[in-house]
Amino acid sequence: MINTSHHHHLLDDEDENSLLHNDSIENKHHDLISENNDTKLLTFEEAVTEIGFGTYQLLLMQVCGAGWLFDGIELSMISFIIPQLTDQWNMSEVQAGSLGSCVFFGMMIGAWFGGIISDRIGRRWIFCGSVFITSMFGLASSFSFNYWTFLFLRFFVGLGLGAMVPTDFSLYMEFIPPANRGAILGVLNIYWSIGAALECLIGWACLNPNFFSLATGWRWCVALSSIPGFVIFISRLFVPESPRFLLLRHRTKEVHNIIKDMANMNGFTKDGKNSWFTRKNGWRLILPKITHQLTVWEQVKNLFSKDYFLGSILLWIIWFMMSYGGWGFNFLLPIVFAKLQNNNVYLNTFYVTAVGLVANIITIVIIDRISRRALMASTFILTGILTACVGINSDPIPVLVISMLANFFSVYPWQVVYTYTPEFYPTAFRATGMGLCSAFTRLAGTITPVVGEVLLKTSYFVPFLTFGIALFVAGVCAVFLPRDTLNVSLEDVAHESHFSAHKTTSHYGIEELSQGESQQTLTEGLLINEKDNENL
Repeated sequence: MINTSHHHHLLDDEDENSLLHNDSIENKHHDLISENNDTKLLTFEEAVTEIGFGTYQLLLMQVCGAGWLFDGIELSMISFIIPQLTDQWNMSEVQAGSLGSCVFFGMMIGAWFGGIISDRIGRRWIFCGSVFITSMFGLASSFSFNYWTFLFLRFFVGLGLGAMVPTDFSLYMEFIPPANRGAILGVLNIYWSIGAALECLIGWACLNPNFFSLATGWRWCVALSSIPGFVIFISRLFVPESPRFLLLRHRTKEVHNIIKDMANMNGFTKDGKNSWFTRKNGWRLILPKITHQLTVWEQVKNLFSKDYFLGSILLWIIWFMMSYGGWGFNFLLPIVFAKLQNNNVYLNTFYVTAVGLVANIITIVIIDRISRRALMASTFILTGILTACVGINSDPIPVLVISMLANFFSVYPWQVVYTYTPEFYPTAFRATGMGLCSAFTRLAGTITPVVGEVLLKTSYFVPFLTFGIALFVAGVCAVFLPRDTLNVSLEDVAHESHFSAHKTTSHYGIEELSQGESQQTLTEGLLINEKDNENL
């Protein structure tokens, strides 16, 4: 139980923290200074803002971005090896489509449970374990001796990928300042495009009959695609737990150490402008006020509370339609290229992926300058129209050009959705909300390969028309999202609300300062009653 004595005591980093009730979450906490020792009071987000984006965040970006690169490799691979597996195992269209569906079914389960678990026990366990699971089962699937073995092993690949992606986003965004959060998170999408482009090269080398036989080429492709995951797993062992998660558990010693490491790596010194970050008693954290830790049911139930219900429903529809249209487009395109112009399938896919990389770079520049909802809605609708036009002509050149345009504009809404969603939910159930949204994405991905393969038998136009309609619907839903999150501080607990018009209850407390120092002006009337913390 947290000490809520009405007497001040000496608080070093090793001590448990007393919480004080602050009546206004709008205070500029970093301007509050003790008269005696210049101790600053600030929230974690204000500490990150003071430190800024630097070496610490760049290194973490490489580790998180590598996970997205791995996701791009694994998801792009299936489309390339399906023709070889179809010939070797005499698969039907439904069986061929199910190879992609089983991965997405695993991702759906992984996203849902991964989000809940990471909100309960910490982001780091899922952050590391998901990559290891994906790599192990990915490598094992290269030794599959029949269709069912491959299907079973790829399900667990999807389980790992599903848990990894929402956790990566939730963890990384908690380390970065709010001003350019969208742009910084957008860089992660570039890694996905790089992974997809890299898989084009792996597929070209391994599935080339001049290099490997039909029986062994796909095995090399699957095995080589899994290798990066082991390297990524090792690098993730050095990443700390989410500081926002630690704050909700009042593990402030670890948060202090993380902030100090961040300040040191970003160039803060004892003699610098902000040297107070390096002093033992130079600053104290303003903590989220927690009456008890949420149960799993409460994590889920909060998604349906007044402030989040409409947004949650709309986000589920958006994520489902985005995946059905976007993944359907990416899944069928190499197959269509193979049917229309077999010799250029890898090159054409590379062209389509390359324009997506360019669009990612442009998105980084504009995402923090334009309303999240406006950018999401307009680009979803435009992408839907272009995607529906892909199947109008069976000539390879128009198909390639329209596909490049569709992929170019599809990058914008995907990037905004992945930024908006974790911003929308508070830390207490951010990964749960992100995980459930991701689960809807994977549900759509589960049915898309089978539906796409079946519809492709009728014509090129029909499947791409359905993909375009889905993306158009996602754009319409984005218009009605309840609030914009551009440049808004992250919430830690529900109803902390930076969005609500009525801010009658504070959700913050303050770490007590050194014994014997007068803090009357800061703490008078702010002590939390002992009974408020009985459930901690």
